[in-house]
Amino acid sequence: MRITGDGTVSFRGREFVRHKAPRPAAIGRERVRALLAAFERVDFFGLPDVYSAEHCACAVATDNPSATTTLTFRGRTRTIDHDYGCHCAPAALGELESAIDAAARVERWIGHGKEGGLRW
Repeated sequence: MRITGDGTVSFRGREFVRHKAPRPAAIGRERVRALLAAFERVDFFGLPDVYSAEHCACAVATDNPSATTTLTFRGRTRTIDHDYGCHCAPAALGELESAIDAAARVERWIGHGKEGGLRW
């Protein structure tokens, strides 16, 4: 999924999602500003690039989901890879990832059901 500064949202599912075809959408500029504020609160540019078993002392199962989050803002770009099984990541990073998903309403494309599992 990609969210641009003007609120354009692009989603392209790959595996284990309800929709694999590209799905365009938009969010309001106030949501974009709120997301930028959330990136700032977590000090996104100050966090390590990777949270995984190879980079900290956590034990990670190979089938855990993960997130790759990239922010380009004011000429700077930062990407963070986060294996959800890694407990070295600050809780605020997971909260940021959830805020991004919520702002874009990503559940409409991925298909999470009441139990949290996927529905195909």
